[in-house]
This record gives sequence, structure tokens and C-alpha cells, in this order.
Amino acid sequence: MVAARGTPIYLEMAKAILRARTEAVTRQVERDGADFSGKPTDPILIDPAPVVPTTRPLSVLGGARVLSEHSTKTLSDLLPMFQEERRVADATADEYRVAVRMAEEHFGTPKPICEITRQDILAYKRALLRLPNRYTMRFPGMTVPEAIEANQKRATPYPTLSPATIRDKWLAHLRSVLGWCADNGIIPDNPAAGVKVDEGNAFREPSRYPFTPGELAKIFGPPLFAPEVPFDTRHWALLLALFTGARSSSELARLRLDEIYTEQGVLVFHLAGASKNVRSKRIVPVHDELIRLGLREYVQMLRDKHETLLFPDWKPKDKINDWFNRTYRHQQGVTGKGKVFHSFRHTLKTALARAGVAKELNDLITGHADQTVSGTYIHDQATNMIVAMAAALNKVTFDGVDWRAIRL
Repeated sequence: MVAARGTPIYLEMAKAILRARTEAVTRQVERDGADFSGKPTDPILIDPAPVVPTTRPLSVLGGARVLSEHSTKTLSDLLPMFQEERRVADATADEYRVAVRMAEEHFGTPKPICEITRQDILAYKRALLRLPNRYTMRFPGMTVPEAIEANQKRATPYPTLSPATIRDKWLAHLRSVLGWCADNGIIPDNPAAGVKVDEGNAFREPSRYPFTPGELAKIFGPPLFAPEVPFDTRHWALLLALFTGARSSSELARLRLDEIYTEQGVLVFHLAGASKNVRSKRIVPVHDELIRLGLREYVQMLRDKHETLLFPDWKPKDKINDWFNRTYRHQQGVTGKGKVFHSFRHTLKTALARAGVAKELNDLITGHADQTVSGTYIHDQATNMIVAMAAALNKVTFDGVDWRAIRL
């Protein structure tokens, strides 16, 4: 390298050469005196420390599965790319993040995507079958392996994840991400393809049950639903859970005021903000009973306050269902097996069937059919979808509850 005389780099190089010559003279004097212990001290004369690889070398199998610059990235690294392309809804994006975190907790350290094998996924499935449900709440700060071990040491272990949850949520989400990687030339195949929980052909008890008329009477009875008690978030949340069949409390928690409007002469909820898929993004007519109980006035009051959400104080997203599941239902004596917040959805589905509502309309209302496929009409083109759904929903009365006694 040639540097012009007098420039800063020239002066720096001159000083470095002078230091090197000084070091050389010093070492020579030491050796003339039979002292060979001296070593260079100037950084410019010392070899840099070897660079320690930050990741372990790939196995032979992993190396053979490298197809692109993304092949050595981890699930966590690739998840944002997957979600951006898939345009995953917020509610499902959270589940994908948890699914990836759980898998990487099981692996111990995040593995390059090319190193994940079918045997890894099968071992993960076996771990999930032993994992206590709600493990992050029951064993705060513990990883998947640690929670499994801690649960097994309990005198009475907590219940483990249901096979359906493992199959339809945690394995399904992981399979989707790995499948996307295979489709995009990051890995040659999907190691999670075909990995599922085999429950056999035996009869399986449902994990959730609808509420009985007696249980509904307790839930919508005093003291919370006494005639003189003004309605707040808790009242409307339970009412909407029952009359809309919302999939989860987050579907309701994120409901915006501008998603409550009149469509074809019918007041409707547009359940879209927190929904996971096309079928979930549905329109549900507002039941006449909700209107009689004052829903229009409640909505207008919130609009006058310049709120944007129907439930502005519903935070975090599990606030109401946690309160219902852990506190309120027990206070009201609703303690039967499988009777939880999600039971409101089963209750509406059952009530629609008992009211003689056709399965097509039942599925449209509860989100088991795709409204975008049905378009505006259901078979008979003279029958408007929204009007037909409203008529069907208003056939439901829910035995056990005297709605007029709640607000005279």
C-alpha cells in the first residue's frame, strides 16, 4: 500500500513500523542475554485470536439438504417470511410463534431448518403427548422438556394436551411452516408431512359440552344479571358469546364498532378482525334479544365516547374467558366437566339444531361454512342470505333463561 507523505495514514504506518523495529531490537537484546522468553506486545505483531464458529457444523445429512442461503436458518428466522407471504391473521400469527417456540424448546437449541428430520418431529409429537396443558401458566419460565419433567413429579399431574390440540394446532402449524420451506426450495421435503396423533377408532369423549338450561339460568341469573344491575363488558361479552357462537374470546375482544352495521335491513356483527381463516370471517345477524336488551344504545354510547372497540377495556385478550372459567362459573355453581367459555359456541350450535334450523344455515351462522362461496344467496335465489340467517337465529330462545326478567 502506498501512502502520500504527511497524510494521517502515512503517519500511522510510520509509527507502526517504528514500534515494530523497537520490538525487534528489544527481543534481540533479550536473546543476546540468553533470555528467549520475550514475546511481542504490540497488537500489530500479535496474531488475532481464532474465530470460533457461532453455529455448530452441519451434519452430513444436514449438509446434503442445503438448497439455498436460507437452508441453514432456524424456524424462528424463517417464520416472519412465512407469515408475510401467507398474510397470516393476527390471532393465528400468535399461535404460529408459540408453535415454533415450543418446537425449538423441545430441540434444546434452535436447529438449522436443514437439520430437522422426521425423527425429530416424531420425538416432538411424543413429547407433546406428555406436555401439561397451559404449561406456561402452570410452570412459569420452564421450557417444554422442563414442564414435562416437573409435571411428572407432581403427586397428581396436570392433564396433558388433548390429541386434537396436538394434531390440529401445534403439529399442524409446524407442518405448515416446514411445508412452506419445502415449497420454496429451502429444504427438499417436509419432515412433518404425515406426522399425526393416531387416536384409533375408539369412541372419544368430547372435550367441550353445551350448557344445560339450568346452567344457563345460573350464568344469566343474579347477582350479575339482576334487573337493577347496569350492563358492562362482562354482561355483553357473555351475551355475545352465547348469541354469536364466537370461536374464542379474542374474536369478541377485537370486535370493532365499525364492524357492527346494518346489512340488507339487518343489524349484523362482522367477525373478521380476530378470525383465523376464511370461514371464520363471517357475518352474524344480531339476535332480536340483544337489541331488546339494549345493544344499539350500548354501541351508540361507545361511539359518542369516540371509542373504536366494542369492548375497549377487554385487555388482555383472555381477560373475560379467564374470569369466566376460573371464577364466575364456579361462583354460579357451573362446575360440570367440559363446561367452559367455549361451551357458549356449542350451546348455540345445539340450540340452532333443536330449533329446526337447516344445517347449511347453522354452519353459515357458526362459521362451519364459507360465506364467500355461498355468495349472497342460499340455493333459492329469492331468499337473501342475511335475512335467512337472521330468521333462523331468531328461532333460538335458549330454554332456562327468562330474558325479560333481566331487564324489565
